Amino acid sequence: WEVYRCPPALELQCVDSDDPREQRCATNRNQDSLTCSECEDDHYPNKGDCDKCPVASTVGLLVVVVILFFIGLFSAYHFCNSPVTQQASTLLTTSVSFGM
Repeated sequence: WEVYRCPPALELQCVDSDDPREQRCATNRNQDSLTCSECEDDHYPNKGDCDKCPVASTVGLLVVVVILFFIGLFSAYHFCNSPVTQQASTLLTTSVSFGM
């Protein structure tokens, strides 16, 4: 086996141990990475530490997509039932709806 010493710039990544065979990394660091240089899954490096990835950003994106979907659905319904499109031919209305 090989032993690596954490460089002084990366002191926050390693935890002191009396047994050199026992690699110990700081909290949220990947125990299998060389000199504890990688963060665990679902964590990102931030100023020498590893912070948990926020979940709210994906939830917020999903909410925006759902709202946009319903706005598009509402707009399409009103476009298809407007007096102008009721007088137009079916082919013209379909072509305009799909942007052809």
